[in-house]
Amino acid sequence: MEEFESFTAFSGEDVPDPEDVATFLRSKLEPHEPDPLYRELIALHRDLPRTLEIVEADEDAKRVHLRRGAAELVADFRTKRVEVR
Repeated sequence: MEEFESFTAFSGEDVPDPEDVATFLRSKLEPHEPDPLYRELIALHRDLPRTLEIVEADEDAKRVHLRRGAAELVADFRTKRVEVR
């Protein structure tokens, strides 16, 4: 599998054979109960109005404040913080 030689993730080890059943079984995801936060966000998405309002966007500060109905999101990309109100 020469096409993987340049990938550092595979350096020094064999690339798994994509046609091997064991590779397939190792790669399968285990189903689990979704995080309650995702259920809450999906419900919120359904209930909020479709119109998104940009309250403030400051490119220099790398900060954006959005509102959709009663929900607000403030994202500060410089500090990598997100606040949901």
